[in-house]
Amino acid sequence: MYDFHPYFTNDGSPGLYNSDYDDIYHSAKGALTEAYEKFILPVDYNKLLKNDKIKVLDICYGIGYNSKTFLNFILKNFVLKNKKIFKNESYNIESIYGNNNYDKNLINNEAIYNDNIFSKISVTAVDNDKILGFLSPFITTCYKRLRNDNLNFNYKNLEKYISDNKIDKIKKFPKIDKIINFIIFNKILSKYPDFINNNTVISILKNRDFRRFFDHDIRGI
Repeated sequence: MYDFHPYFTNDGSPGLYNSDYDDIYHSAKGALTEAYEKFILPVDYNKLLKNDKIKVLDICYGIGYNSKTFLNFILKNFVLKNKKIFKNESYNIESIYGNNNYDKNLINNEAIYNDNIFSKISVTAVDNDKILGFLSPFITTCYKRLRNDNLNFNYKNLEKYISDNKIDKIKKFPKIDKIINFIIFNKILSKYPDFINNNTVISILKNRDFRRFFDHDIRGI
């Protein structure tokens, strides 16, 4: 059975627990907050965006927070502020399961890909665990009902990380725009067309214990 141990961090974004090492991959303060503070905010974006090409190497991609926060920051601060809000055809991909009409029901990303900023960005994601990468577009953020109970693994060891009274509850919950998750979904789909038929991925997405960790609009089942 695949070892998938999600939990909610204090900013409403899921983190992952590694039972082999009895440790957590993400800060209990906030998985998404950690990505912003360590890898996004220190960057001089005005200088970076003057380059003709921007190549991102994301080692240990996992569920993709570092790449997603980078793309999300670009979207919010440099694209949407200077462009009209993109008109989305649909957010629901439910009907793609069991058929090959992938593009018809996915968001229309043409305007984003043709934008001068996004067209010069490339992301190379490296990870030994393809299942986590396949699950990455479905992960929800900004979840405010933080309850780490009824999980399908014994997480008593996890409590020492997430029950620290010194960790303040974050009042403003950060969020990844659905557009970013759909872009990543499309990229994975183009390279691994059968990933949505992967039995492990489907079993995790359908598992009732994990439903709250995934965005319903993107999960679609």
